[in-house]
Amino acid sequence: MNLWHVIGFIRPINIKTIALAYLSGLVFDVLHSSSNFIFSILFYDEMYKILKRFKNRLEVTYIKEVGATYEKIVSKVILSVFILLQFLSILPKKTLANTNGSYVVVQSNQGIIAEGQTNKTNALEALDEILKSKGISYVVKDSSYGKYISEINGLKEKDLGDSSGWMYAIQRDGQYDIPWTSIDATELKNGDRLLVYFGCYPKPYLANDIKFSTLSPNKALVITFNNIGWDNSVTKIQGFNAEIDGKSVQVVENKIELPQGLKEGVHELKFYDFKEGSGIPNIVADTIKFEIKKPKFTVRVEGLLDTIVRGEVEELNALLGLEKVLNDNGISYKVAESQWGKYVEEINGLKAGKFGGYDGWMYYIKNKNKIETPMVGIDSYIPDNGDEIVVFYGDFTTTYANTIRFTQR
Repeated sequence: MNLWHVIGFIRPINIKTIALAYLSGLVFDVLHSSSNFIFSILFYDEMYKILKRFKNRLEVTYIKEVGATYEKIVSKVILSVFILLQFLSILPKKTLANTNGSYVVVQSNQGIIAEGQTNKTNALEALDEILKSKGISYVVKDSSYGKYISEINGLKEKDLGDSSGWMYAIQRDGQYDIPWTSIDATELKNGDRLLVYFGCYPKPYLANDIKFSTLSPNKALVITFNNIGWDNSVTKIQGFNAEIDGKSVQVVENKIELPQGLKEGVHELKFYDFKEGSGIPNIVADTIKFEIKKPKFTVRVEGLLDTIVRGEVEELNALLGLEKVLNDNGISYKVAESQWGKYVEEINGLKAGKFGGYDGWMYYIKNKNKIETPMVGIDSYIPDNGDEIVVFYGDFTTTYANTIRFTQR
């Protein structure tokens, strides 16, 4: 058990850490061995019968002595493989597979110092590998909380203020995490980005709350940058530069606004605020990827008496989604053109103007318990993920509940 603990969890592995690991488990080991001795005395008779039965079952008697040596060798090989497989099965997964590795980015207040891919799973070892590969010097010191980075490439702690120094964070699955452990006690996972940066509290801010107003294609997009502190306080991050797919975009306050949105596909967002001299950046520089794709939404068609059809689709706009649901269910319909765009003229034989007035097919949107009527034609509305497009027959007098309140009594 001690060997398994050392291999699976101790980093780095050396004589000192191995000795400490065995020493920390000394009390448990003594109790374990003592209890085994006591139980063997108390339950000797019952245990002897069981062990003898297993011995008889596992004992092999060979008929021909000639093949005994060969058979013994095969048995030993099979037993060795079995033991190895059992051992591997209990090892922590992170010590077995690290095919993709992690990416390390080291940045001072003036720019990127070093970056690169590593297969090291320990954060300090990963940093060490990247810096040494670039020929960059650094200093590690001990503290009561563990090891910490004191200096990289000549930039030392307290050089830019009494509270300045080297910090680190991990970007994992699109989210930022500041571990509550020292860098030498932090483990990395496949795909992690280790960000090592220089700052002076509270700057630079880590953009751990980046929000996209939509991930649907060709729809007005707003990206906001905030920092959520350890006390859940929210700080708007302002005064930095940003690029999308290599092109500079304007940052107003803490927002990037793209009125035309972005095309379908994977995009790269880069943000930074490197300073000259002794200035401290406003934001920790990083690059993230995000995907703009067809939204997944629900279409529900309400007739005069009941629901005609309901289905879930992935399409670029509300009309395409409606047409897919109707086509998939074999329901007839007609779409006409007008000066305001396309509109639905008929569904399932129910045609606009049936009652001789301004009656016809209309629609509204339900999203997160909110109901709204878009001011664009159904062919121009681009839904968000989770939207429900409700197509119904009515006229300007037809109402629907867009505000529902529950009062506790």
